[in-house]
Amino acid sequence: MIKERILSAITECNTAVPVSRSVLGIVYTCVQLENGSAGTAYSFPRQDCGIDSGVAMPIAGKKAEDLFGYLGGENLAASSLSLAAVNACIGGCDGADDSTDILEEINILPNDRVCMIGCFHPVLRQLRERSIDVVTIEQNPVPGTEPPEKSDFHLGRSQVAIITATAIINNTIDRLLESARNCREVAVLGPSTPMLPNAFENTPVTLLSGIHVSEPEKVFSTISEGQGFKLFKQFVSKKSIRIA
Repeated sequence: MIKERILSAITECNTAVPVSRSVLGIVYTCVQLENGSAGTAYSFPRQDCGIDSGVAMPIAGKKAEDLFGYLGGENLAASSLSLAAVNACIGGCDGADDSTDILEEINILPNDRVCMIGCFHPVLRQLRERSIDVVTIEQNPVPGTEPPEKSDFHLGRSQVAIITATAIINNTIDRLLESARNCREVAVLGPSTPMLPNAFENTPVTLLSGIHVSEPEKVFSTISEGQGFKLFKQFVSKKSIRIA
């Protein structure tokens, strides 16, 4: 399973750094470590007011690795916190290349069909401008998108898959990658993406496209105010890693 691969690959980094603070924002979660490194992950909408009692409190002062066990669990808030902690650790050993545009990193041919799991509006707009055949799968479908139960069908008919890294949080990534096994290009995209190429070797994934938090204080502040990537993207650098 991808979550197990992530937890194995993250041992390359220093995972014993204590957490200095964390925030479960409305749109994103952020974990900052005592060495200053920070990581982000998507916050799934939730009806409750926080993490349930299954997560030991307080979080500040715990080692980052103490949070890893919640990754991919049923408690999505705790899973987001775990992935943010993973990404904070990666921030200290990141060897990814700078990236400006995912569509410059993946090879999309004129007659390709693209299946996008999670709607990345800027990417969708560029694909449509290039007259690329694209279908978008959304958790809460709106006109022009398809529901999650059609993911397997559309991935199986596509040459290129662009999959949100939030699928790691809700533990749907393994099924999606199995459905995308015949795609020529499979990119995992978004601020939740763990930039750990070893975790995705011998899978259909060909590209990781994520971020490095270059200004942790500003990212933490923006997320704590309930804002999303549109406002904190100026405080990060986009990164990509090609999987051989």
